[in-house]
Parts: sequence; C-alpha cells; structure tokens
Amino acid sequence: MAAEWDFSQFTSEQKRSWISQNISRDAWETESGAAILRELQEWGLGIREGDFYSIRREVLGLGYYEEQIRNLRPESLVPRGWMRSREHVDLTCNAQYRYQVRVIDNDTGEESEIVRAIAVDRHWTKEEAEDFIRNLYVMPEAKSNYTVQDVELFEVWTKPEGILTR
Repeated sequence: MAAEWDFSQFTSEQKRSWISQNISRDAWETESGAAILRELQEWGLGIREGDFYSIRREVLGLGYYEEQIRNLRPESLVPRGWMRSREHVDLTCNAQYRYQVRVIDNDTGEESEIVRAIAVDRHWTKEEAEDFIRNLYVMPEAKSNYTVQDVELFEVWTKPEGILTR
C-alpha cells in the first residue's frame, strides 16, 4: 500500500494526515501501535513516536476522557462512562488502569517518563489507583532502581461486560 508513496518530501502535517487517512480502522483496533509504527518506518515514513501515538489516540478516541481523568479529585471514582470498553484487547482482569509515571534512575540521575498499566477487578478512586503504582516501586521485591517523582492516572480500559468491585 505505501510502496508507491515517496514520503521524503512530506511535511510533518502531511505525514500525520497520510497516517490517519490510510491506516484502516480495523488495523488501528487490532494491531499494536508498536507494530504499526514499525511498518511505517519500514516503508520509509519517519515520524516521532510521540506524534504517532498522538495520531493513534486521536483516531481511536483513546484520549477522549484523558483530561477529565487527569483532573479528577483524588477521592473520586473514575466514572464508568469515562472508561474505554476494549473488545479487541485481551485484558487479564476486568479493568486496566493506565498511568504516566515520572521517575529518576537512581544510578544515572536521569529523569524519564514511562507508561505503566495495572490489571485489576476493582473500581478504584484516582488516589487508590495512583497509590498502588507508587507503592509498586518501593516494595523490596520490586528491586526497582527508580525513584518515583510523579504518578498520573490518565486512562482506564475495561472488558465489555467487566464487573468492577469496590
């Protein structure tokens, strides 16, 4: 499909447009973002990873409630209407809480941001969800080499008929 295109002269905006218009909805829903990005790179379409995942979230509507979840009061439950039902993703539990974690590597002192996800059957408040991931990094069995600076819950995926307990 992309072999006929010469992406070398594309601007960033043209690349964004091409990606969002030429990758089928089915591919976005069934293939991993990493697999699609690798394929684009093999075709010679160079795009920053962050830009690619921004397009993916836009096309799939994944970031629709992201801002609301980030701004939720700590003691508030994430409303079920803000959770994304994921039919094409094989979740190990009824919900997957997705976080952006800012950490410092204890050896190098470098700061980085990573995305982590925890699968549970519980309906957590924002505070419970963020405390859970924070505590994972300090448990002795974690053998973590990172110091957590900040944890921010941004998305919750659920099974279509998933039941969450309090």
